[in-house]
Amino acid sequence: MMDSPVATFSIILIVINVIISYQGFTHIDFFNRYMFWVDGVRKYKEPIRLLSSGFLHTSWFHLGINMYVLYEFSQFFTYGRFPLAYVVILYFTSLLGGNLLALWIRKNDGGYRAVGASGAVSGLLFAFAAYAPWSTIYLFFIIPIWPWLFALLYVLFSIYGIRTRQDNIGHEAHLGGAIIGLLVTLAFEPALFMKNPLVISGILIPTIAFLYIVARMPHLLLIPGSFRATAKSFGKKVTLTRDKPAFHSREAEINFLLDKGYENLSAKEKSRLKELSQR
Repeated sequence: MMDSPVATFSIILIVINVIISYQGFTHIDFFNRYMFWVDGVRKYKEPIRLLSSGFLHTSWFHLGINMYVLYEFSQFFTYGRFPLAYVVILYFTSLLGGNLLALWIRKNDGGYRAVGASGAVSGLLFAFAAYAPWSTIYLFFIIPIWPWLFALLYVLFSIYGIRTRQDNIGHEAHLGGAIIGLLVTLAFEPALFMKNPLVISGILIPTIAFLYIVARMPHLLLIPGSFRATAKSFGKKVTLTRDKPAFHSREAEINFLLDKGYENLSAKEKSRLKELSQR
């Protein structure tokens, strides 16, 4: 089936991801120029980051995991003889949708940055779950689980990750890409909802409820001590401001500043970096 247009498309995607990610590994300026960065998109008007960041990764492991998932789930669309146009639209709308959700949720956190194809491959995964909810996939390569159950747990874990922000995972892009992938699939084949209404509703309802909270009560998602929020009443505009992050070591603060890119630092941050480097 390697002569299939979908198979060819998936191989091309993998090759492009490897080439661009390697460029990012070896050239920090390239990485900084094309990664997803809230201020880069909103303040400096660089929308290309919404797309280019999906082809950058933080490590070979990060790249390998995403490419493995891309390859595995693209096999379903290859052997199912799905139209190439559907798979192309599915992949890129999931990628863009994931970053747009991250941009919306993190709009008051100008320093937020992220990279990776996870949003796009999450879209492929959720499309697969819509078509084959009762088949079997393997969590961590060894634990058998139904795709619909994995998708539901994935949504709940993503919501939890966005709320707690205790790790370095782009949960916003994961959730956005996954849900866009599901919606694109339902638009492509609406009959899937009638075949599995409970499964699909079970995935969409918690997501819709979460997005409603983000839109109307965003202060409920803030970590105490990390943000301040002011809300006079339900439905009123909430003002968010980012507090200075706490660092557990000098190295952590240096890494935080360097990750922003020296050219993007304020005069105060440059002075602070110089002070830390001289200790």
